Amino acid sequence: DTDWTEEDLLTRMGITGNRVIRWVNKLTDNPLLRGEAKHRHTCEKIEHSDPEVKLIKLADMIDNNLSYPSHWDKDEGRRLKHFRLRCFNLWLACTNTTEYLPMDFFKRSLLSCLLAGRATSQQELVQASLSSLDGNNNLAIDLFADAIGLNTDEVKSLKKGDYVYREPKRRKEETSGTSGRDS
Repeated sequence: DTDWTEEDLLTRMGITGNRVIRWVNKLTDNPLLRGEAKHRHTCEKIEHSDPEVKLIKLADMIDNNLSYPSHWDKDEGRRLKHFRLRCFNLWLACTNTTEYLPMDFFKRSLLSCLLAGRATSQQELVQASLSSLDGNNNLAIDLFADAIGLNTDEVKSLKKGDYVYREPKRRKEETSGTSGRDS
């Protein structure tokens, strides 16, 4: 996050500023959307983005998975599972890019984060990541479904290429207020 404007980027970074502006626009959420519509829109943007944008998004998701708020572990980890499902949908949106070697490393690293708590071998991670290059995400979907407890319909939807969304359950103290915020 920065308070630099597009004009600042162009002035300070010259021609590189144009690329950075394009990346920022692809990575910025639509402030008018909420909940599932917001996350679905983000996945669609990322899926059709340049490989550089996908790498930035994957790196951001890895960082977010390594440093999430501690209260997300409460209530059987519902918030964390919801967040990881959103990240997995984004992981799937990045699987159609093969031309950059770092992409496989970032995809494997994020998948490892998303499978936290499940005993997963490096061989399984490599196989899941490599099979995604051929458009076959079934192994990764099965590993992820097992890690966070997706139901049969959610697994079938992911395997068909559909976006899967779970509304996060709010704690009692969050629902007793009058706030209409989306979590």
